[in-house]
Amino acid sequence: MLKALQSAIVTDSKVSKEPLEQKILKCIKSHPEITYEMLAKQLLVSRSTINRTLAKLTEAGLLERKGGKRYGHWEILDQ
Repeated sequence: MLKALQSAIVTDSKVSKEPLEQKILKCIKSHPEITYEMLAKQLLVSRSTINRTLAKLTEAGLLERKGGKRYGHWEILDQ
């Protein structure tokens, strides 16, 4: 019976011990040209959540957008 219960366990891919801010920074570090849409799709969150989190990171001085919306890229600032 225990095997049947274990196979019925549903894991949620959104649940993670790593904060969203750290996930975003990792994605940006590996792909600085990443878009809001790509981040939202990769991290399984809404675009508004990405907007809010990127605004917090930018305001905290951890992240900066260089260049324009179309051909720009993100820079992680060392502090």
